[in-house]
Amino acid sequence: MSEDIKEIILSNLKEYTKNYDSPSTNRGYIEIEPKDLLNVVDILYNSLSARFITATGFDNSKELEIYYHFSFDSSNYVLTLKAALPYENLAIPSLSKLFDAALWIEREIHEFFGIDFIGHPDLTHLLLPEDWEEGNYPYRREERND
Repeated sequence: MSEDIKEIILSNLKEYTKNYDSPSTNRGYIEIEPKDLLNVVDILYNSLSARFITATGFDNSKELEIYYHFSFDSSNYVLTLKAALPYENLAIPSLSKLFDAALWIEREIHEFFGIDFIGHPDLTHLLLPEDWEEGNYPYRREERND
C-alpha cells in the first residue's frame, strides 16, 4: 500500500520535487523550493487528502531548514517536506490560513530561529519573555558561542 502512495505523491509533485528519499516503507522526504510550498501543500491537502501534522525548524550551520510533516492516515505513510532557507532570506509563506495548527508552530519557529512566515497574522512571542532581546534567536547556530 505505501508503494502506491509513494507513486501517487511523486507523480503529483514531480515538477516541485528537488530530491526524494524514502528511508523506510512508511516514511518519505521531499526537498522543495520555499517558493513552491503553497502549491505543494495545496496538492497534498486538497488533492491527496494528506493531513498536516506539524512543522519543525533546524539550523544545519549553512542554512535554516523547515520540515513540514504530513500524514496519509489511510496508508500509514508520513511525508516530510523540506524547505531550505539561506540566512540572508529567512522568509517563507505561512500555512496559517490553511491550518489552524500552523499558527502556534510558526510562531515558535519564528521566535527561536527568526524565520518570517509571510502572511502569518501574529508573530509575537509565544514562549520567550516579552522583553527578550530583538534579533537574538536561541536555536540558531550562528548566534551561539559553542
